[in-house]
Formats: sequence, C-alpha cells, structure tokens
Amino acid sequence: MGFDNISTSLLILIAAPLLVFMAEQLQTATTTLQRKFVYPRKEWSGAYERIFHQLIDKAQEDTNTNRIIISIDNLDRCQSRTVYEVLVSLKTFMDVSPCIYIIPCDDDALKSHIQQIDHQEGTYFKEGQNTREFLRKFFQTTIRIPPILADDIEAYAESQNDRLNQPYNPEVLDVLTKAYIKTPRRIKQGLNRVTALRLLAEEIEESDAGLEQTRVTDHPAFLAKIAVLEEDYPDFYNALQENPRLLDDVDRFFIGDLPEERKGEVERLFEETAAETSGISNLRTFLKATRPTSVPDIKPFLHLSEPQYAGALDTNFVQFLRTNQVEDVKQLLDDVDEEADEPFAVHCEAIEDILDEYDQESRDQALFSTIESILEVFDQFDDTAKRRIADAVGEVLTVRLGDGFVERFNLYDLIWLLDRISEPGIRVNLLTELATTVVVDGEWQKNRLEAFIAYSYRYEDGKSERVHRPLPQRTIRMLSDQLLELPKGDDSDTFQESAFGEALEYIRYAGPGWSLLTDDLMEPLVEVINREEEDSEFVNADLYVKLDPGASPEIRGQFVCQLLEFSPSSNENRANRTYNTLAEHLLEVEPEIDEASADSLYDHIGQVVDSKDTNAIDVVEAGFHFYESATSEAREQFSQTVATLLEDWGLKYAQKPMGWAKEYETNEIFEDSKIFMAYMSQVPDKFSNSSTVSTVVSRFSERFDTELNEDMERLIDTADDDERQLGAEIFSSTPYRFENSQDLVVKTCLKQAQRAGTEYRQSYLKAVAVVYDAIEESSQQTFIDRLEEFLEERTSSDYQAFRDVWNQIEGVVEPRYKRQLADSIIEVLEDESVPPEELVSVIYNIHDELSEGKLQRCIEIMVNDLSNANNKQARTIFDLLSECPNFTDSEDAVLTRIESFLDQNSAKSSTTNAIDSVLTALEERGSPDGERIATIRENYL
Repeated sequence: MGFDNISTSLLILIAAPLLVFMAEQLQTATTTLQRKFVYPRKEWSGAYERIFHQLIDKAQEDTNTNRIIISIDNLDRCQSRTVYEVLVSLKTFMDVSPCIYIIPCDDDALKSHIQQIDHQEGTYFKEGQNTREFLRKFFQTTIRIPPILADDIEAYAESQNDRLNQPYNPEVLDVLTKAYIKTPRRIKQGLNRVTALRLLAEEIEESDAGLEQTRVTDHPAFLAKIAVLEEDYPDFYNALQENPRLLDDVDRFFIGDLPEERKGEVERLFEETAAETSGISNLRTFLKATRPTSVPDIKPFLHLSEPQYAGALDTNFVQFLRTNQVEDVKQLLDDVDEEADEPFAVHCEAIEDILDEYDQESRDQALFSTIESILEVFDQFDDTAKRRIADAVGEVLTVRLGDGFVERFNLYDLIWLLDRISEPGIRVNLLTELATTVVVDGEWQKNRLEAFIAYSYRYEDGKSERVHRPLPQRTIRMLSDQLLELPKGDDSDTFQESAFGEALEYIRYAGPGWSLLTDDLMEPLVEVINREEEDSEFVNADLYVKLDPGASPEIRGQFVCQLLEFSPSSNENRANRTYNTLAEHLLEVEPEIDEASADSLYDHIGQVVDSKDTNAIDVVEAGFHFYESATSEAREQFSQTVATLLEDWGLKYAQKPMGWAKEYETNEIFEDSKIFMAYMSQVPDKFSNSSTVSTVVSRFSERFDTELNEDMERLIDTADDDERQLGAEIFSSTPYRFENSQDLVVKTCLKQAQRAGTEYRQSYLKAVAVVYDAIEESSQQTFIDRLEEFLEERTSSDYQAFRDVWNQIEGVVEPRYKRQLADSIIEVLEDESVPPEELVSVIYNIHDELSEGKLQRCIEIMVNDLSNANNKQARTIFDLLSECPNFTDSEDAVLTRIESFLDQNSAKSSTTNAIDSVLTALEERGSPDGERIATIRENYL
C-alpha cells in the first residue's frame, strides 16, 4: 500500500506539470480558434492524449495500482481565461479510467470566471446553455465543505500551538483566533510571526540594546496583538507608531469616555482602515474583542521588526508601486535629491517596465491599480519626468480605447496626466474617448464634466490667475454631442430645470468653461428665450447672459435678434419696464455680434427714434455698445439716428447719446458732421449746461474749429448774460479750440466783468485767466483791476471768487501786480474782525513780494485776530507765519496768541502741525524764548 501511495504521488508530480505545459502550448491555438467561433476541443490533435495514456499505463504497470488520484489546487485563483482553458484541456483526459480528479475550489468563483469569458467574447456557450450546465460536464460529484466554525478555528490553533517547542498560553491563541476568524492558514502564519518577534525580543533583551529584561517577552498576548496590527492593519499601525496613546483612546472610545475632539479621529481610523486580506476581522471588531490585552507602555513593542521592505531604493519603489502603497511611494519621492541631473530617471524606467509588463501580460487589473497609484503621486515628479510618465501611461491607455478601461479612472486625476502627453494625437484620442462618458443613461456626470471644465480653465505654471485653454476641437465636438443628448424640458419655462439647462449652468458655475460652449450647445438656449405679452421679463435670458462670454458673435447676434423680436409695443402696459429689461440684457453681453444681426439692431434703433417712443430710449445705448460690430452702412444709419434724436427729442433724452458716445469712446460720432451740426444748433436753446457742452465740444473733431469759433462769437457777442456766461465757460474749458475768437472773448469778458455780479464776473475773469499770459499788458492791468473789485464787496463769496481766479494766474502774474493786490488785501484785513482764510492764503502765496513793513503789518493783524479764528483759518495763518522769516517784533505776541488759541480751542492735528512748524521756524532763527517754546510743546502738542 505504501508503494502504491508513493507511485501515485510520483505520477501526480509528473502529470500535473505535463497538464500545465500542454495547456500553455494550446493557449495560442485555442485563442485563435475561439475568435473564429470554433469550439476548442474539436481541433485537438491527440498527441498529448497518447503521451498521457502511456504515462498512466506505465505507472499502473510499475506500481500495480488500480486508481490514480490527481489534485488540481488553486484553479479558482487563476485568470478567467486560464480557468476555462484548463477545464477544456482536462476534459480530454477524463475518460482515462484509472484516474480520479479532485479540484478543491470555490464553485461560485469558477462560475464567475466562465461568465466573464463568455461575456467578453460570447463564443463559449451553445444556445440555451448556462454556466452551471457547462460545469456539470466536468464535475460528476460535488462535496461541499461546511463553513469553518469558531470551535474548529480554536481547535486548529491549539493543535498548531502544541507542535511548537515553546507553546503559548491560551491568551495568545485568543488574540489570533479573534483576528483570523475564517482563515486557518493565517493562524499558523500568525503563530510563526509571534514566535519570530518573541525570539527577536529575547535577543534584544539579553543584549544591551535598551530593552529591560522580560519587558516584552513577559507579554506574549500583547505581542501577538501588535503582530496582527502591523501585518494586517498597517495604516492603523503607522498611526499607532506616531501616537502610542492611540490604543488608550480606542479603549476609552469603547467605554464612552473619550472626549469629542478625539473621538472623530478614532472613528475615521475605523472607517478608513481595512484588513489587507480577506477572512480577517474588521479593525473595530478586533480591537474591541482584545481590549483586555494591554500593557502599561507599548513603545517597546512598536520597534521590534524591520520594515516590510528593505534594500535599494529602486527595489522598494517598484515593490511599493506594485502593491499600491502610495504613501510609501510618496516618501521615497520626497527623499529624492531634485538638484541631481535627471533625479527621477530611474523611477520613470521602473514605471515604464511595470506598465509594459502588465500590458504584455494583459493584466488589466494590476495595470489599472498601478496607474491609479501613479496618478496619486504624479505631482511629486518634475516636468521632465511627468512628460515621460504621461507618455508611458498614454501608450497603454490608447490600446484599450473603447473597452471601458479608460473610463474606470477618476477623470479629474487622469486628465492632468493626459495634458503632459507629448504626442498630440494620443492626447486628443484619449480626451475624446473620455468625453463620451460625460453623459450616461440620459444623466450628466458632474465629476466628469467638472474635470473638463477645470482642464479648460486652469492655473498655468508660475501664474497666480487661471486662464482659458481650449480643449481639442474633436474633444469639444464629442462633448457637445454628448450634452445635446440630454433632456431639454418640455417648454421654455422648464428649460433651466432640465438636465441640459443644469449642465449649461454648471459649465459657467464650475469654471467658467467658456471654451466648452459650442454654437450647437447655445442654440437650444437662444431658441427658448421669449416673453409673454404684458410681462416685462424675458424667459431664459438670464441664463444666456451668464453664458454669453462663451458665445460666438453669431450666437450672440441670434440672442440680440431674439430679444428684439419680443420688443413691446408702445401702448403695451409696462412697456417702459420691458424696454429697460431688454436694454439691460443687451448691455450685459459682449459687444461683438455678426454683421447681419448688427444691421437688424440698428434698423430697430432707427425705428425707435423715428417713433419718438420714449419708453425705448435706453435701447439706443445698445447702438454705442455694439458700434464696433456695425458695418459702415449701419454706422452711417446710426449717425443719422443720433442726429435726429438730438434735434427732435426733448433735453431729458437728447442729452443721453453724447454721454453714451463718451462712455463707450465711440469717437467716430464726434467726427460726423451731421451730429456736430445737430448738436451745436441746439446750443444754448436746448443744451445750456456749460460743463456738459464743454465736454462735448472738446471731443468734436478739430476739422469743425472754424464752425466752433463762429458759434463762440455768436454766444459771446450777445446781449444775453446767460449766453455770454455759457460762452465764457466753454472758452475756459477748451481755449485752444477758440484761438480765432480769443481777442473778442477777452475784450468782451473784461468789459462785462466791470458791471457784472459775482457769479458772472467770476465766469468772465476765469475765461480771461486761462489765456492771461498771452494777452496784452493793458489787458492784464484791466484784468487785475477787475480782480480787485471782488475785494470791494466784502462778502465771503467774493473772497472765494477772488481766490479761485487768483489761483489760475498766480504763476504768471508780475511782482508789481502782486504788490497791488497785497495792498488791497491788507485794507480788507484791517477791516475784518477775523482774517478771511481765502485772503490769508493769497498773502501766503505772495508774501515774498511784500516789503518788510507790509509783511509785518499783515502778521500783526492776523496774530491779533487769532483768538476769533476757527481751526481752518488758524491753520492758514500759522502756515503763513512758519514761512515768514522776519516777525521778531511780534514774536512775543505770536507765542501769546498760540497759547491763547490752544487754551480756547481743541486743535485738530493739521492745526497743531502748523503750530509746531511755527515754533520750529522760531527755533531755527535763534529765538530767545526757547524755554517758552518747549513749555508750549510739552503742555499742548
């Protein structure tokens, strides 16, 4: 019997490799025949069958046995194609009578493999055949092993423990069985690992390595607990290494005694930490079941074993990447010296080799997980490495287009890698393929659409602001086609709530992704813009306006025409509000439209002006907004429209177009003779505001200067004071436009200033002041005489007018005229109880021209009146005093008045600064009252 067993085992050793070898040899032929819809076995050559019969016969003859048992293990763990091919090959040998085949496996897994193969190629089952019927052809008897019970696990653990030279106490077995509840094999591995750690701890404890005697080895159960955590829950173990108090927190969490601020971290670890293999308790269950297993200090237990991987950097990197240990990969990349030449070259080589290996072996799952890991660490490479890695990934993705492989990735991560691919064709193909996944079963996928939006509107390297970067046109067309398949609502009112409307809104909200908005996408939106009669709102116009920056001029033109189509009639209720809304929408969009739409717009504006429908006045502004899009014919038409408006409409509306022309910098309007003549013909009867008219006049083309001078002479040489004043003020604003009429203006203004009131006199003198240095000396003297007349009236408004005119000429007035004015000012100061701030400021400007006596007199007057001055007046006086070098005779009075002023007033900072300047000026001139000055500073400043 013993000999039979040996012979049988020997035969198994011979037969099993033979079967595998035959299966491998048949793989290529089988695959080819499958693709031609040929059932593989029909092409069987029979050669291997004869060899197998000879082996079996020889074994029976040599061993004198009647039965040979062949076991094929782990078949359910192979790839689906391998499972199928082994079963089909095995069928050939099942008729060999001495042989009994045993295949221990998970039958559900086998069925899944077979279904996967048939799903991919659809050529394996005959019509009406299912997976179970297919497998019955191979398995004549099935024996189902019942699930492993807890008692069985415990018994197995005890039996394995008994075999050890130094068996562990029941507490150790308790820890292991609570971890490996369904996996006997892991029980044995767990015992071996605990033993290895115990031996390591014993060696360390006996050495001088820092562990106290028996500190670890006296707690084998806790050592077993740590071994399980390190092996099967590495994320939690890493967190435990960083925070050894974590187990205490877990214990308090289970008894409800953990503070809220730390409870969230424990819950997160429970949620995020999964066991590395199946058949293992989840972390929460394991830790709760092993709570009694603890030690006062866990730190010695956390540093026993070596890292899981050791060796050179390249080996670690490859291993970590293959096993998707992303954080470890990141750590290795962090340690790279980026100053080196091509620092990531070896990593790129490793990645290329891994991808090529998985690609050649068609290991799609391994390929997928590896690429996912690459995406997670992609940002840590430099630009050179990113391009190289992207090219490698792009190659393996390209050959899998259309089979659903590319679509499985997180598009938001993948799209940035695709951007680095150096071959444009590959990049476009992949992006276009991904665009087909944005809409699934009539619903748009938010994360995928967002990825395309982010790709098209992003931060460029080294820039702080995002920029629009268009996608390839083929990709945009595909994306557009996908979105157009979305439901668009039943009518205009439901459009924005439809899937299509929401997708359009999201393109704006999430980016905006203007480059994604094709004309095809925008047209359905424009088509549903309308307005119910008597309703001032335009349905869906608000959504279009939000999306307009992404629209083409043609689509924008369609939008403009669609709004105009729903313009209200003049007798419609709320027509004014409706036109206001229409104009707001027109002005909210970009100014570029197609020429045909521009022609329609200017036709409509012309009709509005001709009808004198004041409700629609704001629509005229759109003519300036879209002016650059108009043809020459449309611009000519618009000029005539504006001229008509200037002449025929009332002031309230007629003044608007020239303001719009300035606002929109529509300079051609100011070049048009029709508009010039229409405008000036209404001055001053309609347009009489000097500021507004001056602004318009300044913008008219210089080719109209002759006509402008004629109009100026008409205004200035009239008996009407208001018209003369208007002419003077226009001249003041733009004297360079009226050189031909300057003499008349100066003569008339000087003449009229003699008898005019303050307001008119100021306007006349300001007109002369702008050309003061160009007029004759006699006219200058006349001007100064007229300026002095302001001082005769002794009113604050005249003082203000005096200073305003003075400020215009102060830089060009000769000293003798300054002294003349100073004498007049001193007379006024002697009569006023408080020096007018306006006159003091003028004295401040001309004090250098005054004799010492006159200046001293000014100072005495102002110092004496300081007690009645307010902050503003006082500040002006102090500014003057700080600039005047010679007032020694008044120094005592000045300091006394300063003290009095500060006693009576709460001086503002600007005033105290001016006072401090006066004191500083006194000190610089060697004031004998230095102590008094210091006291003033100390007490007041």
